[in-house]
Amino acid sequence: MSYSTIIVVWTIFLSSVSAFLPHQGFHHISSTISNTKNTGTIQPLSALSPFLLSDVTDNTPSGLEDAFNDDIVLVDSTIQLLLAGFGVLVILALAAKFFLNKMDEAIEKVLVEFESTMKRKYASRWVSIEAKLEGLEEPERAQKLFAIMEQLQESEPQFMAKVNKD
Repeated sequence: MSYSTIIVVWTIFLSSVSAFLPHQGFHHISSTISNTKNTGTIQPLSALSPFLLSDVTDNTPSGLEDAFNDDIVLVDSTIQLLLAGFGVLVILALAAKFFLNKMDEAIEKVLVEFESTMKRKYASRWVSIEAKLEGLEEPERAQKLFAIMEQLQESEPQFMAKVNKD
């Protein structure tokens, strides 16, 4: 290792150490580096020991005394508001899902009753309706049957009133 490499490494080391030391200590390190360059000899580490062992808190800049004593509040008013809003949204979503499931069950019940009534009492009309439903799987079949019911309600309201009574 050459002399210049040692000087460069020592300079880098001291400059990185100086970031963690009090401000007036930097001048001490600079003078140590300049003395090393002028004399050509590296001063022993004991020359830096008073500097390294000095009390760092003596030269703390104003305003930083309580820098690491701040209270951490995990649930402040903003977070509480966000959590409450999220809770309300979850409750509304669950209520909507509950009511939608109840509506689906009611529609399904009406479709089953309509189909059974048509098969029992109006078999001739049911044949034409069943032909329209042939080959459809359950979700599409229920939608098509509901559309047929709505169409009958519009075109033949007296007949649908009679079916609903039965």
